[in-house]
Amino acid sequence: MRLYKYFNKAFKENKGAVLITVLLVGSLLILLSVAFSEFSRSDLKASLYYENRVKARYLAEGGLNKAIYELKNNPERLEYIISLAKGKANGIVFDSLSIDEGDLKGNIILKALLESENRLKIISEGSAGNSKFTAYAYLTVIKTYEAFLKLIFASSGFSLNGSSRVEGDIVFLGDVDLKGNFELNGNVYSKGDVELQGSALVTKSIFSLGNVSLEGSADVYGDIYAKGAINISGAANIRGKSHPYYQGSINFPQDMPKLDSDFYKSRATAIYEGPYSVTTLSLNNNIVFIDDEIEEVIDNKGNRKTIVHEGDFSADNLQGSGVIYAKGDVEVKNITGNDNGIIIISEKNITVKNAGNVKNALLFSPNGTVDIGNADFEGSIVARNFYSNGSPVIKYSDAFLNLSDYLPQQNPPKIKIDYIKKEGIY
Repeated sequence: MRLYKYFNKAFKENKGAVLITVLLVGSLLILLSVAFSEFSRSDLKASLYYENRVKARYLAEGGLNKAIYELKNNPERLEYIISLAKGKANGIVFDSLSIDEGDLKGNIILKALLESENRLKIISEGSAGNSKFTAYAYLTVIKTYEAFLKLIFASSGFSLNGSSRVEGDIVFLGDVDLKGNFELNGNVYSKGDVELQGSALVTKSIFSLGNVSLEGSADVYGDIYAKGAINISGAANIRGKSHPYYQGSINFPQDMPKLDSDFYKSRATAIYEGPYSVTTLSLNNNIVFIDDEIEEVIDNKGNRKTIVHEGDFSADNLQGSGVIYAKGDVEVKNITGNDNGIIIISEKNITVKNAGNVKNALLFSPNGTVDIGNADFEGSIVARNFYSNGSPVIKYSDAFLNLSDYLPQQNPPKIKIDYIKKEGIY
């Protein structure tokens, strides 16, 4: 009872102070309530912001995958997009999509930028709310056969003697027997058996649809994939992994491209009856066609004779950029192609004579032999047989692909993905 009287008296004597206390406590509760509400709202905003970022990325990546799939499987659309993008410094928009599937809502814009004749940049911009994300890929458009993308592509025979240094991938449509003291900085592809002897060095991998044998001190830095057995003897060494009786797929380039003499003859800027020989010939993005001729004559005894003038071509120095097509044999010494390269095509054989040198050139002899002797070589060799002797440096150059309209066309064209990059713009 006394305690009650005490508090009752204190309340009556301090009515103003209690009222102020109640007001302060009430205000504090309101402020806490507002702060909690703002915190919840900010947390919700942050959650929504993060969710939109994720959605934007999914949209961009999904749009890019869709575009690449369509371009790979629809060459007509690929050609159409390339034609639209030509000459457009900022590229073109070739598709736009609005997505509304469940929780995934937003937009995709697909763009194409042609950076060079055979190089296409595909850009995919995904947006959700105020968030954006960009993903893009660089594509190499392969209109020509994959054979022209290799350093050496041979269908029948290959002979590499001496201590050559070879820089690039080599492909064979039959068995491969590599001997000697050479160094190959590239991959080896073979539809038959592969045999390495001596001190041959392969710095990358071997892909074979047959068996692979390493003898002597042969050395392979990369992996070996073989549909058959892998045999190692002597001091031979595999530093990578061995995959005998490999069950996976081995992506092998196509068969030898075919010749079409009418294609080149109808587009030639100069046609000569062979044999045609020059000391120096400067090409200016033109086609020189060396034709053969069959002539029937009657001798002084009245006998009918057939004379064949072979469509042979020879030159000491070949320069510039363009195409030489010969119905017969080709002999050259020095070839100096500019940034657009030189294409030499022979229906028979191509020989680089007198230890000459070759730069930025394609030597294409699908029915015969390309013999570079001891010449340093830079370009690509596509032939039935290949031969080299000595210690030349042989390396790949794709300069001649700038003249891809003058190469046998692969139909439909294919694309190769160089790389894909993703970046957020939030």
